[in-house]
Amino acid sequence: MAKYYVYILTNRHKTVLYTGMTNNLSRRLMEHKENIQLIKKNLCRQIQMQALALL
Repeated sequence: MAKYYVYILTNRHKTVLYTGMTNNLSRRLMEHKENIQLIKKNLCRQIQMQALALL
């Protein structure tokens, strides 16, 4: 019988809750972490492009 986990994560400022269910908790936490890094990377690119557009 497979084990499933229900998890609750929050952001740094504890203003948003992320909930989910998975059968591989360590993999899912890593996916969340990678997604956050990707979002930050894309946000930096957008800001850089906006700055270039202002020049």
